[in-house]
Amino acid sequence: MLAILSLLAPAAFANSHGISGYSETGCANCHGPRGESGTSATFGASATTVLPEEDVTITFTMSTTLETRSWGGLGVSATGGSFTSSTGTQVMDGEIVQSGSRLLVAGSHTVTFTWTAPAEEGTYTLHGVGLTANGDATDSGDGWHKATDLDIVVDDGCNDYDGDGYEACASGASADCDDGDAAVSPVG
Repeated sequence: MLAILSLLAPAAFANSHGISGYSETGCANCHGPRGESGTSATFGASATTVLPEEDVTITFTMSTTLETRSWGGLGVSATGGSFTSSTGTQVMDGEIVQSGSRLLVAGSHTVTFTWTAPAEEGTYTLHGVGLTANGDATDSGDGWHKATDLDIVVDDGCNDYDGDGYEACASGASADCDDGDAAVSPVG
């Protein structure tokens, strides 16, 4: 009897408390093909150019145009930095996921959390996927959408005008003593 029941069960079940690892590829394993219309996901950020180790407030909205979908979820990852969860979210394997099923109000739900920029300068990308579901524990009638990636530039505001690898406003041993002459640097 158990063997028959396992054959009837779906291959994968969604988890109302979030699953990590799908922010770039999507939620097809549990919530059906991406082609479902009616679901959208979008990022917002308090800033897109920040100082090293600065905190950025991130918003992520999942919404639907279909009245049959009343629950939502998300997965967000980044190519660097770290996340701090807030109400309705948790950090799982370095990613932000929902900490329980999110009831959609008027067809949408927005979560807010913090991303802390890494110490190293560069451009870092946040990937996210939002889903909307009807709550019937199958992939039938659910939909998901990969949000447009969010790029955040981490820059300390210093420049290396002479291109020798040392910045004029850096402090200590890495400060360029003459940023107008590439032949003059802390090592030469």
